[in-house]
Amino acid sequence: MKTCQRCRREFTPDESLVDGLAEHLGELFIETIGTDDIKNLCPDCIDELGILNVLGFDA
Repeated sequence: MKTCQRCRREFTPDESLVDGLAEHLGELFIETIGTDDIKNLCPDCIDELGILNVLGFDA
């Protein structure tokens, strides 16, 4: 089990596989800004960051 750096929710590494458009956008956003390691974020936070990035909000 891992703990998400952003929301502190526990998740398994199997959950962190990118499978949706918003998660993919979140992964690209995180890689671009280089502040968080994508492997330490849960899928929900990656998804949220992708959606916020598309909407033009800073996460």
